[in-house]
Parts: sequence; structure tokens; C-alpha cells
Amino acid sequence: MLSEPMQKLALALTDLRAIELASQNNKQVFEVNKLVIKAATYYEKIRYLVDYQEEHTIRRNALERILKRKIVIEGGAVYGTTLLQELASGQYIDEAQVTEELGRKIDTIMSKFLRLRDSAGLSGAVGKRLLAFAAAEIDYALSLKHYIMDQGITNAFYDTVRKNITLPDVKEDVADLQIYCACYRSLFRPEDESLAYALWMKYIPQWQNATDETIADNAPHLGDILASIDSTIKNTLQWRLIQKLKNETVYFLIVRELVQQYGAESQRILEAPGELEIYTQSLLEKKYAKENARIRSSGIRAVIYLFFTKALFAMALEIPYEMFILTTINYVPIAMNVVFHPLLLLIVTRGVGTFDTKNTGAVLKGMKEMFYENKTEKIKIRTGKSGLIYIFTTMYVVLLAFVFGTIVAGLKSIHFNSVGIIIFLFFLALVSYFAFRIRYNSKRWKVTQQESALSLILSIFTVPVIRTGRWLSQSFSSINVFVFILDFIIETPFKIVLNFSNQFISYLKEKTPETY
Repeated sequence: MLSEPMQKLALALTDLRAIELASQNNKQVFEVNKLVIKAATYYEKIRYLVDYQEEHTIRRNALERILKRKIVIEGGAVYGTTLLQELASGQYIDEAQVTEELGRKIDTIMSKFLRLRDSAGLSGAVGKRLLAFAAAEIDYALSLKHYIMDQGITNAFYDTVRKNITLPDVKEDVADLQIYCACYRSLFRPEDESLAYALWMKYIPQWQNATDETIADNAPHLGDILASIDSTIKNTLQWRLIQKLKNETVYFLIVRELVQQYGAESQRILEAPGELEIYTQSLLEKKYAKENARIRSSGIRAVIYLFFTKALFAMALEIPYEMFILTTINYVPIAMNVVFHPLLLLIVTRGVGTFDTKNTGAVLKGMKEMFYENKTEKIKIRTGKSGLIYIFTTMYVVLLAFVFGTIVAGLKSIHFNSVGIIIFLFFLALVSYFAFRIRYNSKRWKVTQQESALSLILSIFTVPVIRTGRWLSQSFSSINVFVFILDFIIETPFKIVLNFSNQFISYLKEKTPETY
């Protein structure tokens, strides 16, 4: 028999039938010219080659970029159908989704966020934050069925594990939010802005159907709500929980795939353990092959991103330094700084582990215990500081100094100058972080973790480099000359030309019959 959280999920799936029927009745109101689609698609591909992002976050980021361009840069308004046309031209959505009903829904979303901003009397960073939330809500509106599925699966995941997690040093309301964040991050690997919107809906559950009263009630507290959301996201407890929930995440990811494929019909499969087992075996075979291909693709994209956004910038610093300060050029360090890091990233991402039948068997066993036998592992995490934390911090600092000191000594031995060393370390940290993310994602469907002694030793010595890379990536993500040029100089006139071209071509098509 299904566990109680899974029964609730199965019941919630019945609501999908109405959404599926409603989506079939919407009529397309606008057609985008194929030539315009090609031009817009090439532009978007170029842009995301120089602005590395996870594939599942690209559309939300595109929405946020479009909203900021139209409201902040151009100082105009956002109209739902116009936004849909631009998304369709960039192939972020199908042309069939450019409907009047969806356009009106986007108009409503934008209206309530802008009214809240104006009512609160806040702009600047807060205004941009609300645009990010609006982008997230529009993104969900574009895939409403998947959004409802994901909400149901997140709630089922949370309800399944919550009762078995003990956080003795944490207030209950904080613990609830941290566990929810851990479940959400584990399932969807969201950006902070997407998670922030999910928390926004926790703070204001009635927001999707917000009235003037809802806006008036929350406007005075907007700053406090955003501060609470930021505090929740920055709390590192959720990351400790994510590690503990690794296996459970795999089980619910499989349920998510099932629901996405079968929609409301997945209720029948969930209630039949034998059918779920057959589906799981088939799914994992496909996922193992798909993950290997996706990892290779991610590695190539990361290499291109690093080369075009950071390596060229580094060369622009190192070569003039050697020419005008040192008055001599040492080509070996320059070549290493250009070639070594992309090559390292390619090698590391090619060496990801494979899956086997043992992993599939472990997944099937775990799903049966969790979903039908109501067995879940108990988790207890203490967050209070002890004397050991200071010892561990000291040891980490020593390890950090040892690792980077050893690398610097090695670079000096092959005649790297100070600028070359800084550039090498900068890219080594970034590459290590990107490689870690790609390899971590490659283990997304793995529940059996057997780490060799060599792997453990390598992990210990690479942690300081990876953490430094994470800090650099977050701190300097905005330093991207190519993205600045594309967003602030090229994109606005380019989109205006595309829109005009599309309208002109449509006009010519209308005039064609008049020539007969």
C-alpha cells in the first residue's frame, strides 16, 4: 500500500486532467517567421556560449533578461503576447503557446509585481528582485502542468522525510524551511532566484491569485520578507541535509519522470508496485546513456565559456605585463594559462563513473521500502558549535595554505611570473569548481557510493581549490565583457530589428493576394 504522502500525491495528480484539457482549447494567435526564428536562435546560442548556465535554468534566465531589458533599460512596459513572440522566436517555447489566454495571464503576473513594487515605494535592487520573481512565475505559467507536478512531488518528498529528521539545535520554523529547501534543491538543482520564488510562495501562499488587498497587506513588509528569504537561502544547513537525502532524492526523481511522462495516468502506476518497478528499470537504462552524453556536452560548453569570457581577458593582462614591465615574453606560461585549464576540464569530465545493475537493484529496493513499506532512514544533525570546530577550521586553513603553496612553488620552478601565477590559480580554481559540478551532476541517479582510498585522498586535497573556485564564480560572475556587450549594446537594437522584420514580412504576406 502506498505511504500517506504518496497517496496525497496520487490524489493531486487527478487535477492534471483539467489542465491537460484546458491547454488543448487554446488557439495560437501569432505566427513567427522562420527567418526571424533562425536569426533569434543563433543570437541566443551565441549568448549562452559566453554565459555558462545549467540547461534547465536557461529559459528563466532569458525571461529575467528580457524583463530587465524592457523595463529597466528601455523604460517601457511588458505585454504578454509580445513577450511570448520573443520567446517563440528564440525557440524557448513552441509557436503554439503564443495564445491570447497565456498573454493575458502574463499581463496579470507583471501587473501584480509592478503594483507591489510601486506600493512598497521600493526600487533598485528590490525592483530587480521582483522582476526575477516575475520571471520565475511566468516560467511556471509556460509549463503549468509541470509546475503543479513539481509542487506535488516536492510536498510528497518533504512529508516523507520531515518526520524522520531531527535538528535539536534549530527552531522548528527554521528547520521546516531548511528541510523544504533541501528537498527543493535536491530535486530541481535551482538557482537561488528560483528557490527564492518558491519561498516567496511559502510566505505569501495566496500570491498567485493576489488581489489589491493582498498587495496592500504585504507591501509594508516587503523588505522584511525578502530579508527572511535571503537568510533562509544562505543558511548552510540545507546543504548538509542534501547530502543526507541523496538516496531519497533519486527515488523521487524517478517519480517526477513518471509523472512528467504519464501525467494523471501515473496515479495507476504508482498504485501498482510491479508496474513501477518495470518503469524504473526502463527509465534508468535510458538515463544512464543520456547522462553520459549530457556530461560531455556540459564539459564542452564550460570550456567554451571559460575560454571566451575569462582566458582572453587573462591574456590581455599577462601579455602587456610581460612586454612593458618585464620587457620579455615567456611563451610557456602564457600557453599553459590558455591551454591547460580547458584541457584539464575536458579530461576530468570525460572520466566520470558509469552505472551498473547493482545501482538499479539498490534503487528498486529503496523505492519499495520508502513508498510501500513506509521505511525511511532517520537523520539527526547537530548544528551547535563545539571546540572541535575551531580545530577543524585551523586544519582547513593549513591545508589551504599547503595546497596553494605547493602549486605556487611548482609554477615558480618553471618560470611563471607573479601575474601568470595569479591567472593560473584563478582558472585552476574555476575549472575545479566547474568540473566538480559536472561530476556531481553525473552521480544524480546513483545511490551506491563506494569511494576508493585514492579518491578520498584526492577529495581532501581538492576541497580548498573547489571551494575557492565556488567563491570566485559567485563573486565575479558579473564580470563578463561579452555578456555586457550583448545585453547592453547589441540586444536591444537587434530585437527591435527582428520584431520590425517579422511584422513587415507578415504585412507582405497579407498583401500578396492583392496582386492577383
